[in-house]
Amino acid sequence: MKLFLTLSFLVYGVCINTLNAKVKPPKSAASHKVQFVFADSLTGWAIGSIKTGGALKDSLNPKALFITGILKTYDGGLNWELQTVLGAEENGWEVRATASLNRTHVWAILSKPNSDQNVLLRTTDGRRWTMQSLKLADGDPIQICFSDPVNGFMILREFMGSAILRTTDGGATWAAFEPGLGSDYRGVAFDGTSWYVLAQSRTKPEVVTVLRSDDNGNILIEAETFNPESNDHILEGFGIRAHKNKISLMLRDIDSKTRETSRWIWMQSGDRFVSHTSQAFQYEKEFKSPSDIQNFSIDHSIYVIDRSEEYEPGLPDAKIRYNLIRSVDEGKSWIPIPEFRFPVLALQTVGDDVLISANDGNLYKFNYITGIYQTASVDLKKAFLNPPQAGTESVAENGENIFDLGHDEFEKESVYESKWESANDSAFAESFSSVRDANKYKPDAKAEFSVGIDSITSIGVVLHRRTRMGSKHQAINLINEELQKGEIRLRKYKPITFKGTVRSTGTRFPVKYSWSSSISGELSDQIEFTTSPRQLPPGVHYVFFKAQDNLGAWSNPVVVKVIVDDFPKYKFPFHGNWVLGGGGSHYNIGHHIRTVPYGIDVNNIEQGYGGDADIGFPIRASTDGIVSLAGYIKGYGRTVKIDYMYGGKKYTTLVSHLSTISVEVGEYVKQGQEVGTVGSTGRSSAPHIHWELRVDGANLPPEPIFENDTTILQKLPNGLHVSSDNIYEPEHIVIVPEPEIPGTQWDHRGYHHGYRYMWITRGKPTVEAVWKPKLPKSGSYKIQVHIPKKFADGVAFYRVSTKNGIDTVKVNQSKYTDEWITLGVYELDKNDEISVMLNNSTPQGKGSVAFDDVRFVGQWDTYSKKGFNKPIQ
Repeated sequence: MKLFLTLSFLVYGVCINTLNAKVKPPKSAASHKVQFVFADSLTGWAIGSIKTGGALKDSLNPKALFITGILKTYDGGLNWELQTVLGAEENGWEVRATASLNRTHVWAILSKPNSDQNVLLRTTDGRRWTMQSLKLADGDPIQICFSDPVNGFMILREFMGSAILRTTDGGATWAAFEPGLGSDYRGVAFDGTSWYVLAQSRTKPEVVTVLRSDDNGNILIEAETFNPESNDHILEGFGIRAHKNKISLMLRDIDSKTRETSRWIWMQSGDRFVSHTSQAFQYEKEFKSPSDIQNFSIDHSIYVIDRSEEYEPGLPDAKIRYNLIRSVDEGKSWIPIPEFRFPVLALQTVGDDVLISANDGNLYKFNYITGIYQTASVDLKKAFLNPPQAGTESVAENGENIFDLGHDEFEKESVYESKWESANDSAFAESFSSVRDANKYKPDAKAEFSVGIDSITSIGVVLHRRTRMGSKHQAINLINEELQKGEIRLRKYKPITFKGTVRSTGTRFPVKYSWSSSISGELSDQIEFTTSPRQLPPGVHYVFFKAQDNLGAWSNPVVVKVIVDDFPKYKFPFHGNWVLGGGGSHYNIGHHIRTVPYGIDVNNIEQGYGGDADIGFPIRASTDGIVSLAGYIKGYGRTVKIDYMYGGKKYTTLVSHLSTISVEVGEYVKQGQEVGTVGSTGRSSAPHIHWELRVDGANLPPEPIFENDTTILQKLPNGLHVSSDNIYEPEHIVIVPEPEIPGTQWDHRGYHHGYRYMWITRGKPTVEAVWKPKLPKSGSYKIQVHIPKKFADGVAFYRVSTKNGIDTVKVNQSKYTDEWITLGVYELDKNDEISVMLNNSTPQGKGSVAFDDVRFVGQWDTYSKKGFNKPIQ
């Protein structure tokens, strides 16, 4: 349907274009329920119920009929088309919460008024919708948020507060998630890397806490806590939003005696709440009543919906206005833009636009660059009752007409599909994929102009029994797989090559060849092309091949169904220049841990391919995660496992043969952080790194998941030289190398290539080492010393000097081998003279004392307090 421009005027200096200006407010909220959700500035959906004026069929007592359905826009709300109708019932459904991940993954939770019925509406391709009953505890869903197609959180408002729920299956089921704080939860946000939850303490209701999770919600830690400025005030969390690397909060400061709002506070952090800024929310307005914020959103600018009211003499009712307030300087100043008459249901910023849905059924749209403000009125009733004629009937999975679905149908899962959206292409693609005949890819010999596909290939890793579970790369023609299964399934980041043939006779000849995807659009005008990861993102794709002749006519297409599975991206477990194979082996075509498939062995190029000089090189985390194992395994030697939840599956990376382990079980690590050092423990012929990938416990081929700078490596042949930029140095860990100590001996097998040692003396010491750290800030630090394998067989007396005096700690070095030993936890001031001292004087009569690195581990990070303060589970 078309929406025509009929009126233009100025408000607050902003040009406002009203589309279909003759809009009357609804008589009641029950007669017009709709909410908008946008994936970007152009693509969006209108979801809700509309009173039709008809009555339910087969009813002795005719009652008003409501139809629930979905409209879709491709032009930012100017034009809408009916996508599907979900049902006709006595009462409509109210949209409680929505979320969009992209153009294909959208969710909505709908509730039946005056009942405990909730349903989840979701799509994974932007076209086919699933509606199923949602079992929730007593309460109303007020927010849902997803980090990927399967993992998400919900905030549920209850009678005595609010709770947080979690899903790991795309929203089909939700389970209560209690981080252990006993809090009310006011909002949740995901910034692309970490989850953030805004919590209100129940034991200390005046305190607001921000929780953070860096492992997709498995473990939450306290990122920051906010207290009111005075004892007679209460801070209340209103909401939390994420935009790129910035997290924004809106808090309300309340007078505990009068329960009136004292002020609103805008807070923002760009460094995971190591620091933050705060600004008071205030602006020039006609009414002087306190602000009553309804919603806020952030993109290029910050937008807030503020409700104001004031009673005037002689008037019984208050004047109520809803204002859109904008800040372009991160909350330092605020400017009002337009005014609304109706309460706001949702606020969303997408690119350059701010989109507002109100309970009058309109979509309000403001573009901050052009200054144009539009009102798009959607005639839901007309759209729902008059869908397009060709192939428009939506049918449930059980074959029933959707208009006949009643209340009981929502108790089971039903799937609805808008068959008029790309109906011809979709029907042809499904039909073509179901044919199990190799001739379907050959050009039609009877046609004057036709196309065919010669091959669809990709490089795969295959097992070979001769190499005892080893493996190698091999080009695989996937046409056979497609013929057998009706589809090709690939891992994300995996390339795929299509080669085609054009057959023409007579005067006809090809002038253009086109490969196109049902999602990505035109990919290439070449007769042969290779897709890239960005061209085939995760999801279902129908790839069409066709050709155009000199007369301008297109051939009938040949189509391939490709399913791309989601998969995380890793970096190599090292920094610098390394080689696959060398002193170890690649894919176990060698001599250790032979029963394990798909293992990768790497050596440092700079130190000579697996020599003893490799010992002590840092091994780094391939991705963020939680350390699930840090110890010794038969055959593997010293090993570190890091678990990471992604897409509902547990991904585990393993590094082994370590000389030193630098992390502890339960510790959270970031990609690039050191987890240990290169060694040759276990069944190993030379110092190297052994790396494995496991998904839900099963070993998988690692490529093509490795990212080297901006290049995704597709093949990992033995002898391949790779350069990795995988390095992250945590602020809270400070490592001080052993100093130059005249008169001592040097050995290369220490922490980070070398350490000093000296023979013991009973009398006056002949050598002494002093380690002095440069701490980033004051606080609690765990002080640890590294004990190497060789020439460390004496009793050492370490002295820790702080402002509180000198603490002497006795360490029998002979009991440890390449390990970090904790001297204690100390309160340190970064401006004080702090040192750790060690000499070679000891009552022991013989042996030697080793002088290796000392590290200071700050305890202000919850994860660094492993063994002292348990992380919030």
